[in-house]
Amino acid sequence: MEVNRMAGMFMRIISVRNFSVDMQVSFNSLVALTCEQLELDESVELSVLLDFGKSNVQTVVPIKKDNDVAWYLAFAKDATSRHPLVAHMSARRLQMVYDFGFMSTDRSIPKEIVHKARTNLEVNISYQIAWRVKEHMVKILDGNTVESYALIPRFFDKLVESNSSVTPPPPSTASSLFHLFTTLLRHHRIPAVAYLSPPLFQAAFLYLFLLFGSSLVVESAIGVNWGTISFHKLKPTTVVDLLKSNRIQKVKLFEADPSVLKALMGTGIQVMIGIPNEMLASLSSSLLASDLWVRHNLSSYVVKGGADIRYVAVGNEPFLSSYNGEYQSYIMPALLNLQQSLARANLASYVKLVVPCNADAYESSLPSQGAFRPELTQIMTQLVSFLNSNGSPFVVNIYPFLSLYGNSDFPQDYAFFEGTTHAVTDGSNVYYNAFDGNYDTLVSALTKIGYGQMPIVIGEVGWPTDGAMGANLTAARVFNQGLINHVLGNKGTPLRPGTPPVDVYLFSLLDEGAKSVLPGNFERHWGIFSFDGQAKYPLNLGLGNKVLKNAKHVEYLPSRWCIANPFRDLTDVANHIKLACSVADCSTLNYGGSCNGIGAKGNISYAFNSYYQLQMQNEKSCEFDGLGMITFLDPSIGECRFLVGVTDSRSLSSPPSSASGIAWVSLIWFFWTLVL
Repeated sequence: MEVNRMAGMFMRIISVRNFSVDMQVSFNSLVALTCEQLELDESVELSVLLDFGKSNVQTVVPIKKDNDVAWYLAFAKDATSRHPLVAHMSARRLQMVYDFGFMSTDRSIPKEIVHKARTNLEVNISYQIAWRVKEHMVKILDGNTVESYALIPRFFDKLVESNSSVTPPPPSTASSLFHLFTTLLRHHRIPAVAYLSPPLFQAAFLYLFLLFGSSLVVESAIGVNWGTISFHKLKPTTVVDLLKSNRIQKVKLFEADPSVLKALMGTGIQVMIGIPNEMLASLSSSLLASDLWVRHNLSSYVVKGGADIRYVAVGNEPFLSSYNGEYQSYIMPALLNLQQSLARANLASYVKLVVPCNADAYESSLPSQGAFRPELTQIMTQLVSFLNSNGSPFVVNIYPFLSLYGNSDFPQDYAFFEGTTHAVTDGSNVYYNAFDGNYDTLVSALTKIGYGQMPIVIGEVGWPTDGAMGANLTAARVFNQGLINHVLGNKGTPLRPGTPPVDVYLFSLLDEGAKSVLPGNFERHWGIFSFDGQAKYPLNLGLGNKVLKNAKHVEYLPSRWCIANPFRDLTDVANHIKLACSVADCSTLNYGGSCNGIGAKGNISYAFNSYYQLQMQNEKSCEFDGLGMITFLDPSIGECRFLVGVTDSRSLSSPPSSASGIAWVSLIWFFWTLVL
């Protein structure tokens, strides 16, 4: 058995050091020690723990005190985990050396880590550092059994060679076999780490991380939201290449799209998957539905070389006031069912559940007086308690643009980060931008329900480039760059100085031309890239590239457009425009849009072309009872861009029957634009 091989390796070290230990006694003691530290009955054979295929260890192992055993066994049974004995040694290593043990249970939350670091190590660390430590430890503990065992012999050899001067205490008991490693760590003689697989011994790094944690600066990570509600979708592989070329390591999805998840596999990009609000009812009422969702959308992808899924966003802004409580009763039952399903799938220690909330969930005239809406106080207390107990952050969407858009009295400069003449004074604190004021209002609301140190993730934040007054390229660039500089500068906020959000997800990566415009025409223009992956403006994400890099190998439809025929009477064109814009995206033609000022004939051509591209340039889609015609000359005017669609395959639309006819009308169009 593998455990015999493990014990033999321990004995090999001991024999090299000239310690006399009876092999059989040591092996039995090793089993006893393992059971003792797992709080198991010693009568339970260690082989039961290892026989994953034949035994349901959670049913045969007595749980004596709490959930420590259940958590450990759930983790050990994970297909991607290492051998339980090895995993257990790694998980307990810091506890054995420094009596720390912050990863002993799934309930070891950052607050507990901060407390243990202070009391056991006499080191003061921030809550955010503790959060990062636990996140890193979970990552370390996720390894591959075969790879770990393949490197264990070499590791032991090198460990002995490189520490020949270190004299460990005589191994009079089996516990000394474990403490042999801690002795070497205590003497800081760890050159053999290079010979060990990453999951097995790198926990030593955490000690150094914690020891010097008080002097470290924890930086927020910048991620993006990747929405797919578009008429012109890029291939998922193209979008993933775009993420990689821009060094974006965190992405938030609004649903579990199999093609997107497959494209993300093996990339190392951390993923947050969303569950639409419409699914909450079924997930809250059926554990089977929850199990199936986890199986199809998580277990299938969280494998070796798979997708690095860290969070599941349960609903999207389900407490939005405009929903009138429609989804409120589903949230907690859905969370509890999904948490059970994650535990069954052995994913609960790695994948965390969150609930993205809109900023309208809390309210106040001043940040220090922030509180959740009265009708949400009870559900929010339950939600935050659940998040806290499972090591999950609070996710909030903050949009200064919407504050400006919805309130004519809102000071424009307060929405940005460039300084303001309308600073908000709140006691001894002064707020110079809406983002900080909104963020601290949430901090106050969390404090009022007893969770003032709750880590916060910004799930959505951004600025649109079109579709409304104030939504333009310049404003979007100034806001997003100001936000990134502000967050990565680690200034924090008045209520959390030096402590920025854990992560910030920009909204959004790409424009989504098929989104509902009910909130406003700007809804289709939030992307830092246009629908085809081309950067709209210079932006430094703080990830290594000074500017955005465009998507490569984008497969466009042919360079041709549909425009209004200059030789036809356009008096009766209104119904055709209505038809075209009811299907295609004409949001830039409205007041405040980039194409609003191109004239009546320009508006007609824009509507015709939007419909034509949506129909994959089908020749008949440009007829409009003879009012439309196809041209090879780009009719874009100034900032008003007439798009050419993209194709998700190399089989393009059939070309028009008469190329010479198209060339002729294109020439007419050229002269017409000169006249206009």
